Amino acid sequence: RLVFMVSRGCPFQCTYCCNHAIRKVCPNPAAYIRYKSPDKAIEEIKYYLKEHGKINHICFQDDILTLNKAWFKKFTSRYAGEIQIPYICNSRFDLMDEEVVEVLKNTGCIELRIGLESGDDFIRKEVLKRAQDKEHILKVGRLCRKKGIRLSVFTMIGIPFENMERILNTVKMTARLKPNAMQTSIYYPYPETDLYNICREKGFLTDKKLDSYFEKETVLHLPELSREEIFFAYDNFKRFVKYYEFISIFPGPLNAVLERLISPLWHRKSKAKPEVSCEVAP
Repeated sequence: RLVFMVSRGCPFQCTYCCNHAIRKVCPNPAAYIRYKSPDKAIEEIKYYLKEHGKINHICFQDDILTLNKAWFKKFTSRYAGEIQIPYICNSRFDLMDEEVVEVLKNTGCIELRIGLESGDDFIRKEVLKRAQDKEHILKVGRLCRKKGIRLSVFTMIGIPFENMERILNTVKMTARLKPNAMQTSIYYPYPETDLYNICREKGFLTDKKLDSYFEKETVLHLPELSREEIFFAYDNFKRFVKYYEFISIFPGPLNAVLERLISPLWHRKSKAKPEVSCEVAP
C-alpha cells in the first residue's frame, strides 16, 4: 500500500485531541486547515505509483478526508477516473450522510476509519466535546454496511469522569455499530489540550509518562475508575462487544434476558466509589 495526506488540519475542538492545541501556536491559525489542489494530489499519487509498481490499495491519513465536501467530491472524482485503486480514509460521523457514503463507494473506498471514542452521551458530548447524535452515528454504520464499505471504529477508555457503566455504554454502542474492525486505547492526556488542563485542575494527573498511547497503562488517578478496572475493560472490550453483537440477533424479550446475564460479568470488577464532581469546564 501507499500512504498519502492530501489535506492537513482539523477545525473541531475535541478536548482530548492535539489539533486545537497545535492551532494555538500556528503562525496563522486561520490557515490551519489546508488542502492540496486535486491536480497536485493526483500528480503526486501518479508519480509514486510509477515508482513503486503494483499497489493493492492507498491509505489517506488526512484527519478528515470528507471535511470540505466540494473539494472531496472533486478530488475523488479525479481519483476514480485516473487512479482507480481501492482506498482507505478517515472521517467523522457528523460529516457523513447518504450522499458522502455514496461518493465513497463509487470512487473506490473500501474502508472508512472513524472515531466513536465514547458511546456514553455524557462522556462523548460534555467531556470530549464531540456533539454527535447517537442515532446519526448508528445510521452511518447502517449506510456503510449497506454499501459494503468496511467500518473501522476507534474508541477510548479510562477517560476522566468515566466509570464501568459508562465504558459499558461504549461497548454496547460499538456492538450496535457492528464494525468490521475496532481499536481501543487507554486515554492519554496530551499537554496543553483542554482535557489535560481539566485533569490537572481536578488532580487526576500522576507523574507517570508513556511513550505510546497503545500501552496498557494509565497515567491518571480517577476517583470513579480504578487502574484495575481500566485494565479489565481494556483486556475485555472486544470480547464483550462480540457478546452484545451476538445477543442482538435475538428478539426483544430474549435479548433483554441475555443482557441481564452478561452485564454482571462486566461489573464483576466494579467497586463502590466516592462521589466526584462531574462538572466540565465549557
